[in-house]
Amino acid sequence: MNQPQTSTFNPWPWLPVIVLGITVIPSLIFVMTAHRLRLGLVEELPYQSSVHYDVDKQSRSDFRAAGYHFAAQGDGPLRLRFQLAAPVGAGPAKDTQIALYRPDDLRCDRVIAWPDPTQPLVVSVQRPGLWRVRLSLNLAGPVSSTGTANDRVLTDETAVDAPEEEP
Repeated sequence: MNQPQTSTFNPWPWLPVIVLGITVIPSLIFVMTAHRLRLGLVEELPYQSSVHYDVDKQSRSDFRAAGYHFAAQGDGPLRLRFQLAAPVGAGPAKDTQIALYRPDDLRCDRVIAWPDPTQPLVVSVQRPGLWRVRLSLNLAGPVSSTGTANDRVLTDETAVDAPEEEP
């Protein structure tokens, strides 16, 4: 008696198809991405635009070495509160400014003068969420230098959605 032959799957004819699929598909993706990418510099003179990092680093170091302390915090849904603590015996800081930077919306960026840094400064902002803050001032002392401090502040987002109470 003859038994029927069972057919088995032979993977060898499929090997070239699999190898071509593994190499051709990523290559096509790479070529398509390369064609869509615009070549060019982000800035014309990248070195010149990054020189300020060393100056900024020295300025932050001067700020800490002089004994100043900068505190930034959210003060309600759309308000930020800033305080500057000067070391004992330090003269008044001059030309104090706060730069507010909103990472996701450049239209909200602004620079605010702080006329009296011995008093807290409360600033209203347009949107709740994360704000990056940069304080810059001229440090008073035997050698005048510029000091900076950076911070991130998160306003209270839940308070924005709360209904306002009527008087």
